Amino acid sequence: MKIFISHASEDKDEIARPLAEALKELGYEVWYDEYSLRLGDSLNQEIDKGLSTCDYGVVILSKSFFEKSWPKRELAGLVTRETAGSRDSPLILPIWHGVNSDDIRVFSPTLADRRSVSTSEGIDKVLVEINRVTQFIQPETSDEFFVSQQRESSAKHILDQIVPAGPIQPDGGYSPASINEIEDLVNRWDENGELSFQVKTDEKMSGERRKVLFHEEKEVYLFPTHGMHQVRIEVIDLSYETIGMLWTPPSISDNEYHRAVEFFLDKMGFFSEQMLKVRVFPISNSDDSFWVRVA
Repeated sequence: MKIFISHASEDKDEIARPLAEALKELGYEVWYDEYSLRLGDSLNQEIDKGLSTCDYGVVILSKSFFEKSWPKRELAGLVTRETAGSRDSPLILPIWHGVNSDDIRVFSPTLADRRSVSTSEGIDKVLVEINRVTQFIQPETSDEFFVSQQRESSAKHILDQIVPAGPIQPDGGYSPASINEIEDLVNRWDENGELSFQVKTDEKMSGERRKVLFHEEKEVYLFPTHGMHQVRIEVIDLSYETIGMLWTPPSISDNEYHRAVEFFLDKMGFFSEQMLKVRVFPISNSDDSFWVRVA
């Protein structure tokens, strides 16, 4: 599978070259100028060849990209191919690098509407999202590979992405208590390579059903639900019925704790379409609570 990487030269060291190397290690054929252009090659011809033959075009959108004519020409070529053909999956895969939604909207409203991934979430997250579209690495292989990548990498990089709550929009960021919980999750992950969360079962659930559900290990989903200024991490069985919610430590409010857990799981790249399949481990002599483990 061939991937064309469109980027500004200013972004080579920070993201373009590391991403190209990581994709090559995964087995992709990568069109990247440092790999694909030889002494004496026609720049126009080789770029046109790369654009016309690639299966996907990774476009690294940055402030430098917006200012350069050559990367915008490459993007235009990819847009022409995508709009002219009939595909089940997008040709253009946008990667945001040092920009936000407002920056993208000014540059191209149509690109702002596309699902994208930011390099601020780490290169592993970028690789996961690229593979989610290309399906180059099959699920039984990709799960094992990407989880092993996450285990090897520190979670501390996500701390730089926390936005503290401000006085004008307190819900726009994270309170000191939430930040403390995120830091605790990061430390626990870096120490053990996994996290366990205690869950209290739904009060409406019958005792008989609790016994059936939680007296042996099984698989369930974690799912964040969003209400008015609230987040709740629900535990859902494989029939998509809510069976419980994360138990909250007494030192923090429910909403702050659940927001902290959602932030951590999302920034570590665990959520797929906001659902995460995890395993349940029963607690001895308990019919109203159990553990879920993320590893």
